[in-house]
Amino acid sequence: MAEVENNVAQTQDVVLTRVPVADTKAKKKTTGSKWLKGIGCGILVIAGAISIGYVIKAQTFNKKFFPNTYINGINVSYMTPEQVQDIIKGQIANYQIVIKSRGNGEEIFKGSSVGLHYVPDETLKKMVDDQKILQWLPHMKKKDDLTVETNVELDEGLFDGSVVKLKALDEATFVAPEDAKVSSYVSGKGFSIVPEVDGNQLDVAKAKEVIKQSMLTMQPEIDLDANGNSLYANPKVRANDTQLIEAKDEMNKYASAKITYSVGETLSGETISKWLSVGGDGKAVISDSKIADYVKSMAKKYDTYNKAKTLQMTGGGTVTISGGSYGWKINQSAEAAQIKKIITEGKQVSRDFVYSRKAASHGSNDYGNSYVEVNLSAQKVYFYKNGGLVISSDFVSGNLAKGMATPGGAYSVAYKQKDAILKGQGYASPVSFWMPFNNGIGFHDAPWRSSFGGSIYKTSGSHGCINLPPSVAKVFYENISEGYPVLCFYTNSATTAPAAAPVAQPSQAPEETKAPTSETVANSAPTKSSEAAAVEAPKAN
Repeated sequence: MAEVENNVAQTQDVVLTRVPVADTKAKKKTTGSKWLKGIGCGILVIAGAISIGYVIKAQTFNKKFFPNTYINGINVSYMTPEQVQDIIKGQIANYQIVIKSRGNGEEIFKGSSVGLHYVPDETLKKMVDDQKILQWLPHMKKKDDLTVETNVELDEGLFDGSVVKLKALDEATFVAPEDAKVSSYVSGKGFSIVPEVDGNQLDVAKAKEVIKQSMLTMQPEIDLDANGNSLYANPKVRANDTQLIEAKDEMNKYASAKITYSVGETLSGETISKWLSVGGDGKAVISDSKIADYVKSMAKKYDTYNKAKTLQMTGGGTVTISGGSYGWKINQSAEAAQIKKIITEGKQVSRDFVYSRKAASHGSNDYGNSYVEVNLSAQKVYFYKNGGLVISSDFVSGNLAKGMATPGGAYSVAYKQKDAILKGQGYASPVSFWMPFNNGIGFHDAPWRSSFGGSIYKTSGSHGCINLPPSVAKVFYENISEGYPVLCFYTNSATTAPAAAPVAQPSQAPEETKAPTSETVANSAPTKSSEAAAVEAPKAN
């Protein structure tokens, strides 16, 4: 019973305690609401305070720059325009510019030497005035780089007096630019490219202006040789120029040519190189005038045409023979053309000159050891072949009394012909052997004569031809050929006839050639007054 009563009592206690718990919750709810309201009010108070503080802070930027603000590289955060101006003034007071130039390294040019100074204006103040002060907070983390034109001036007189002292502007040290070019010829190496010279020739007026503007904009340095400045005179042709390289290669090709002449002369790169140059169009040029000069010098050295010849006369003594048409003569225009062609092709050849006239030998006497010696004073003729005497004979030459003397001089046989008819004014004389050597003057048989030699020619001579006994003329004909040298001379000045002027003759002598028709022979006969009869009439006897 006691236990039951205790349990009942405990149960009653539990019941009794439940009632006050519900009341407590209600009380807590009321208390929480009040607390939240308190927090909200606190937040509002704090927010208001922050806002007021933000706005108050913003007022700072009515006169100062935002944080993280940079002007022309200067950190002006929280600075007034006046403070920034002071910094700029200090910078200008210590300003100097590094000037780089071609060939002179770096030079320092101080602003103080040209009276560089700052001229304040309203630019910085206007920048502060234009700030939206309530937007200052984002600038705490955001850098703002601004650029303004600093109002700087200099003293023109001081500038002009100081800038010319720079080494870069010293005209006395200027080196003019030089184009790349083809080098002189070097034996064994040929031509090469000589690199260009850049030089340091500066446009002083433009350089002064560039330096001045760089100082007025407070540039830390200026490179006068920078591509954009274009202040220096530069070469127009550089070593890598394609056309220059092509010209050099072409000149080396030309200089590789070589001509070995049969007379012993050699034309090689040592000489050819002096005839080469680069023309105004950038191409390799061969000088025609220098080729012509070379050929002219060769002609002067090797031409024997119309030059006096010395002969050891048969029987003794020496005679000098002038005039005539025999001898070597270089065809200068044709030879020059051949040389240029060989050079252009870069060939190496062995050859002879191009001749308009040829002789037998390049020795001391161009007629060699095969020739006909015609002693007009002695009226003796000697036929030599390969140094041996084939035949000698008396003859009859042109009539002195009638002014038909056979001219002296060195000639060559033009051709030979059998059974020719020699025509002249009033006559037509057939001959068995006809061998002209000086226009219409030549050797032929004279069967109408019974005697030869002596002084017949003085009063009863020919029209100018060499009259030979028929048997002698036959031997002449059998041994003579086109181009065969004929040396005519007088040893007695009293009987010396004037030498004939040089006339055109074949340049080469085949052993047997076709003679012109008898009519051609007749047409070639000059009149009596010409002193050189082309044909001869038979004598009355």
